[in-house]
Amino acid sequence: MASAGEVRLVSRLYDQPDASFEPRIRDGVVEYPAAASMLDDRDRPTTSTLDDLADAGVLNKRYTTKSYVCPGCTSTDLKYIGACPRCGSTHTIGRTVVRHADCTHASPPKEFERSDGSRHCPTCGLAVDGTNLEYNQRNICRECEAEFADPDDRMQCRECRNTYAPMRVAERTLYEYSLTARGQEWYETQIRARELLVERLENRGFETAVDVAVAGDDGEYPVHVRAEEPLLDTRVVADVHGDPSTADLDHLRTAAEHADATGIVIVTTPSIPAETARLIEGRGLNLLALHPDNGLTREWTTAEASSAPSSS
Repeated sequence: MASAGEVRLVSRLYDQPDASFEPRIRDGVVEYPAAASMLDDRDRPTTSTLDDLADAGVLNKRYTTKSYVCPGCTSTDLKYIGACPRCGSTHTIGRTVVRHADCTHASPPKEFERSDGSRHCPTCGLAVDGTNLEYNQRNICRECEAEFADPDDRMQCRECRNTYAPMRVAERTLYEYSLTARGQEWYETQIRARELLVERLENRGFETAVDVAVAGDDGEYPVHVRAEEPLLDTRVVADVHGDPSTADLDHLRTAAEHADATGIVIVTTPSIPAETARLIEGRGLNLLALHPDNGLTREWTTAEASSAPSSS
């Protein structure tokens, strides 16, 4: 896991320590435009890339809020609103209803008041006070005149004015991604490995370029380093990985084939799984290991042997 686009993405946060990748919602989809602009067409979807980097400890994934998307126009400007359970209209009003405990008559408080200031039940005529009255909150629909205790929950879009049951409204959970201390070390290791390879190649007369793409019949193949020695017409393409996946190795092999170049995999640890070494060799790629003290070397350890030469 360390495509050229992923390293480029992390570099943006490394160069701006207080920055983070913030979300936006467009057409109902959560996007991270700043992060997406760093990735290449062959990289995984932006959110998947960010989540994988967070799982690896390179990025910190922080919950910010939730947003809701209108099913009609995809606006995120919605509000909760009460609706009539009978007809669905949102034209409802709340009112206080007083119930006389003796005769069960119920009506608004003003109907219990007389012109002389006394209070009597408008049905049975008995005097009333706080001991024999019950106060309740009720709702009235102005469209169908239904009376009810609690309105139904609805969400109304401020853009298109349509109203929906909450279960029809899509919920989006939003996160921000920032660089961790481990991510800083990861990026510095990536750059160190690149720089050491570039230095070696330039000392041997190669012209080098970093973070470039190899043109193929089906598009471009980004690589970490590309080099060419004009006199001998020799070319090299290289990628840096912690533990390269099969997809990573296939990508580099295809780039090497299109560039008519030697493919080099640099692993950022001197100890790698034996299966990884076999996969690299099986694809005709060369393996270099980054050692903390010795720089790039053809020596590495695996679970099956203490050291092995790189394939060449």
